Amino acid sequence: MLTSTPSLAVMSTPQAQLFEDELPLIRSCPALNEIRSAEQLEDLTIEVRSIFVIGGHTPQQAGSTAVDEFIVRERCWCQRPSLANRRLVAASAVVKVNDEHREGEQKALIGVFGGSYKAGASWSYLAACEVFDVKQNK
Repeated sequence: MLTSTPSLAVMSTPQAQLFEDELPLIRSCPALNEIRSAEQLEDLTIEVRSIFVIGGHTPQQAGSTAVDEFIVRERCWCQRPSLANRRLVAASAVVKVNDEHREGEQKALIGVFGGSYKAGASWSYLAACEVFDVKQNK
């Protein structure tokens, strides 16, 4: 049983258990049933392969173009191509879509929406989104 992985512990409830097999897994507890909206949730397992950190702020600037990936299995960070726009407090979502170049396969797309950045003394608010294709690294 894995007990001291801060990045995974943040995503789990105090009653959840963390297991480490080939990939770290977060296994839910029955208390999560209270947040369900459809059929009763008996069990939930989340497989965590990578954690992406997108945008944010640095000591030098409010709003960053940085995209970093933490590869859980290897326990290492790697830089990914930067965003086109600096972003702070942006929203993001991951979706899987059919890969038009490889029949029967899917690819993960990460959408980054909105956000803001500070230029000088004023803030700029973005009404735009960017899409990152994980397989193509762009």
